[in-house]
Amino acid sequence: MPYVIISQKASDSVCPHGKKRQMMQDMYRQAKASFFVYQHNLSLTEAQIGYSLANAEVVRNPHRAIIPEPLPYPKIEDEIFKIACVARLWILDKGQDVLLRVLAQDKWQHRHLHIYFFGTGVDRDTLIDMANFLGLKNVSFPGFVENIVDIWHHHHALIMPSRAEGLPIALVEAMMCGRPGIVTDVGGVSEVVEDDITGFMATGASFQEIDKVLERAWQRRYEWENIGKEASIFIRQLIPSYPERIFADKLVQLSTLELNPQILGDRK
Repeated sequence: MPYVIISQKASDSVCPHGKKRQMMQDMYRQAKASFFVYQHNLSLTEAQIGYSLANAEVVRNPHRAIIPEPLPYPKIEDEIFKIACVARLWILDKGQDVLLRVLAQDKWQHRHLHIYFFGTGVDRDTLIDMANFLGLKNVSFPGFVENIVDIWHHHHALIMPSRAEGLPIALVEAMMCGRPGIVTDVGGVSEVVEDDITGFMATGASFQEIDKVLERAWQRRYEWENIGKEASIFIRQLIPSYPERIFADKLVQLSTLELNPQILGDRK
């Protein structure tokens, strides 16, 4: 049966070996096409399996911030800057635990900053207990929000202290809405964020790196509105409003090519 492969994530820390590596080589070699949602994903997969994927290309995931222009920047009430951490509550990949420990420092506890952890997940109770144990007064856990755009009507920036990512849809949506991302250089993040231009990027997800990138962002907090505008311009040049339609068209084209020889044979 003809098939295609779509890959959402490859990890520097997980490399296939032995029979699994050979199986992956065979599967990609026999696929009619291979699709990857960011370039780093494609390049890393080729390196890990030691095989050049001539039938591969990059496609984009759908997102839920389909708006023609960035949202108006929220008012800064009582000098408090509101940052949203939008991700499933899963410490292993998303790294919210590191961010909580960073925020426990005196300097962050005495600044006009509040971070809202949006989302649900298996580590919700763990993170809430950790925040309470650390005595954090400037964090909240609002839970899941159905309409992602609603978040960006009221928050000034996104923070993602991730240990691992693909190409985060939450980051794409924040940029579409005109909000800068404070992020880590994992997965395909560097393909959409230019450090100090369209956002702020840490070189890793350690305590020290998260603290440093948040500090850099904080020192430029009155520039977030303009940085967010730059982010919205860049992301619209890279990712279309309806990427799923483009992907669907590619699948239809592939299926048509696959069926044509059979159709011609039937006609004979």
